[in-house]
Amino acid sequence: MDDTGIKREPVIRISYDRMEAYILLPILGDNEAYTVDELIDAAAKNGVVFGIDCDLISDMVESRNFGHEICFARGQKPQDGEDGRYEFLFDYNLNKKPKIRDDGSVDYWSVHSVEVVKKGQKIARYIEPVEGKDGKDVFGKVIQAKRGKPLPPLAGRGFEKSADGLIYVATIDGKIEKNKNRILINPVLEINGNVDVGTGNIDFIGDVIVHGNVRTGARIMSSQSITVDGICEGCVLEAGKDIILRSGMIGRNKARLIVKGNLFAKFIEYTEVNVEGYVEADSAVNSIIVSNDMVLFKGGHASIVGGKVYGCAGIEVANLGNDAFIKTEVHVGVHKKIKIKIAELERLIMQKQQLLDNITAGLKQIEMLEEKTADRENLDEKKMTLTRAKIEKTADINANKEELGRLQSIVERSTNATVKVTELTYPNVEVYINNSKLVTKDEVGPAEFMEKDAGIVMMSL
Repeated sequence: MDDTGIKREPVIRISYDRMEAYILLPILGDNEAYTVDELIDAAAKNGVVFGIDCDLISDMVESRNFGHEICFARGQKPQDGEDGRYEFLFDYNLNKKPKIRDDGSVDYWSVHSVEVVKKGQKIARYIEPVEGKDGKDVFGKVIQAKRGKPLPPLAGRGFEKSADGLIYVATIDGKIEKNKNRILINPVLEINGNVDVGTGNIDFIGDVIVHGNVRTGARIMSSQSITVDGICEGCVLEAGKDIILRSGMIGRNKARLIVKGNLFAKFIEYTEVNVEGYVEADSAVNSIIVSNDMVLFKGGHASIVGGKVYGCAGIEVANLGNDAFIKTEVHVGVHKKIKIKIAELERLIMQKQQLLDNITAGLKQIEMLEEKTADRENLDEKKMTLTRAKIEKTADINANKEELGRLQSIVERSTNATVKVTELTYPNVEVYINNSKLVTKDEVGPAEFMEKDAGIVMMSL
């Protein structure tokens, strides 16, 4: 306080996070003034030692900036480090759905089920972690930055990494798949020409890609997916995963498609089809198609004409039947074969469980006898036989239960299944939903067929 009684001690205020310090200079008389050292000392008394803007303080003194609180010191925020990361140099988000063109048609070339790499191709680059930089508050206390963490090397097979661990390169030609930080490159059979009787049947553990046609009489079996760019004619294709027919199938009543995954096809004619997953195509003509999921014929004027089409979870199609009134059957709900199989499995599981219970009881009897006799040789042999039988029977029951669970999931998907027709349903179309049947006698516009009160009703769309 000066001779006039005015308090001249600068007022220092610190922000809650200690990253800013403010100063307010009380008003002095005309003949009074502050010095830079005086303000610096006031800051130091309050613990402010870092991030002080000396030029700002000097300006305050010279301009006699009294009565206004000004931020004169700022801390330095920490700069967090960055964790190590991988930049993957291949497409691992594969497009499993075909694109719909502007004209309403479906582009089956857009379905991307297999990503292929070549030997020597770079597949990934490791970006090393950034260390980070510590900060300080206005008191000079260090604020630790988050340290960047390294990632473990990529696991998997079919590739190698550079000496510095930064570049990963494929060591074989094949299909590449990514699951988190695990990369698998598996062999792919890629055929640039046609497959025919002269080529011979193909049975391959891996994905098969045919860039040409598959001719009548040829057979392709794959543990993974099958992709055919050209036309398929009267052939048999069997895949452990998806089948993609970019140009369709002309079956000639000789073709079969057996698909454990999903089926995508431009068209299907005179072909027997069995699909574990869903079916998506433009048209089906006089074919028998069974799907344990949805059957979708949505592109443009997609149609089902003739034959029998089963879609357990439902059917959606633009046109059903044709103007020649050819008999066309569509079925949704639980296929009768599935009901029969479920009943058989339930009976088998019960029988095998009874046998397993008898085996378990026999083992307990042997264990009791072991405590009462010294002659264990015969007992050991019986015990080993029963133990082996118990292991085998348990494995059988587990396999049956797994299959039963799969079939029961199909039943669940089939609940409330409908047939949805977005354009026209022609006369002589037979619609089956579970145990109900309806035969169309007239041309019907957009409608949805559904089960109600043990019958089938049509609801206009």
